[in-house]
Amino acid sequence: MGPWTARGMGAHVISMNELRARMEASIGDPSAATKETVDAAIRAHVAYLFENYSELDPEAKAYADTALKEMTEQAAAKVGAMPNSPEKRMLLRLLARLNGRHFNVRGILAGLDREGPELEPYMKAAEYAAMEILREAADVMFDATTGGPRGEQKFTIAALMGWVIEDLVVALKLARHGLSNQAIAILRTTDEKLDLVDLFTKEPQHLDVWLHASHKERWNKLGPKHVRKLLGRGVSNSAYDYFCAAGGHPTLLGIKNRSVLRRPEGAEEPEFMLWVGGERLPWALHPLYLGIIGHSALALASAISWSQLYAKNEENAARLERAERLFDEWREQYGIPMLREMSGKPNMLADEMGEIRRKLRKAKGESPDAT
Repeated sequence: MGPWTARGMGAHVISMNELRARMEASIGDPSAATKETVDAAIRAHVAYLFENYSELDPEAKAYADTALKEMTEQAAAKVGAMPNSPEKRMLLRLLARLNGRHFNVRGILAGLDREGPELEPYMKAAEYAAMEILREAADVMFDATTGGPRGEQKFTIAALMGWVIEDLVVALKLARHGLSNQAIAILRTTDEKLDLVDLFTKEPQHLDVWLHASHKERWNKLGPKHVRKLLGRGVSNSAYDYFCAAGGHPTLLGIKNRSVLRRPEGAEEPEFMLWVGGERLPWALHPLYLGIIGHSALALASAISWSQLYAKNEENAARLERAERLFDEWREQYGIPMLREMSGKPNMLADEMGEIRRKLRKAKGESPDAT
């Protein structure tokens, strides 16, 4: 198989302007600068470039390439000639970070605080659709929980729905950084929360078991597969199975979604590249975004179905129609073209679409099996 490369996506957001500002700040007042302070500032600047190379934007990286090329070639030759030792291994790791063959753990955490590079059009469209639908779901929940009777059911449903909305927003944030496995793991648990909301709406008598029974009894009666059976659905479908395999459990599919096999120019053997820290890989992100938008629509339908126990708001039908339209527009423009290129994903698309349409129709008071 050949060597494997672990590479962090990096946020790629340290700009040339930031580098200049950092250098100026390290030198301080030019009139008070000395040879020693300037030398120290340069050494710190070079060390900073080494440490954060994977997070530089294209302009800053081009500058770093020029500034560091000769020095790294000399350093690599000297390090290679060193006897094996902790110091040599430390220097090899440092050089590997520079050429993208190692990653900075602190950089992964810091990258989540940054905007990251410009979103691709399919990512922007997905975020817009999901956020619009989730905004409507939050408004429905506010209306339904303002005034009226209080009790365990209202509190539990409100808590679960708030959790679902948080989950989907966090999944969008992780998707921005290419952390598809982690986002999909969150998406899988969203399925289970929405199933509970639907069950407690349809058959509220189960809420007492869920709230007050022992863990063992609750799991045996209201574990995820039991809840799906109580709702009249199969234990799983291809969409749920995909979410389990791509992020919910450690599987080969989860590894495939964050890696690629390639043969570098001049290499005799192929190289297995594994991304650590996230990478915007379309084959992983398109199914993820399909799931996020779809689950946003399912969340809206769940919220409306439950809220109608308290009040039937006339704007809800328009909300559901717009959610379906937003999902369809993204699916037609971005989802279908990519999923057609991915083996095994058309079934996922059909299952996700079918579940969304059934639930939206039911929330609108129509037959869920209408064509």
